[in-house]
Amino acid sequence: MCYGVISPFTSFEDNTGGGTTAIEEIPAPTTINSNPLVAVPNPFRSSTRLVLPQGQTLGGTVYIAIYDIHGRLVYSTTLQAGQPGLSEWGWDGVDSSGRMLPAGVYTVRMFSEDVLYVGKVVKE
Repeated sequence: MCYGVISPFTSFEDNTGGGTTAIEEIPAPTTINSNPLVAVPNPFRSSTRLVLPQGQTLGGTVYIAIYDIHGRLVYSTTLQAGQPGLSEWGWDGVDSSGRMLPAGVYTVRMFSEDVLYVGKVVKE
């Protein structure tokens, strides 16, 4: 902590006798798909749809992670995709706490165990 480094092994404890707070770990896919994730519309103001390339779907447990321009995780969720799989997902520009995020460039990662899609969105 003295160097300001945060890692999966770092936890913080308050001095009031409370517990610890952990950082949620998101698993990494085993392979990377070269097809990009597309946002429609992009740039957006109130909401956008994140769409996989035509004919592509993600099955099983699907992870969505959105990062700001500094690489900070601002939103994450886990979805359980049914049949035939997840091919798009809507985002309303909020963080994980439901607060509206400022205008800027965001990197989106949508992935399952074996494949990763990455795209950039611009929020106006």
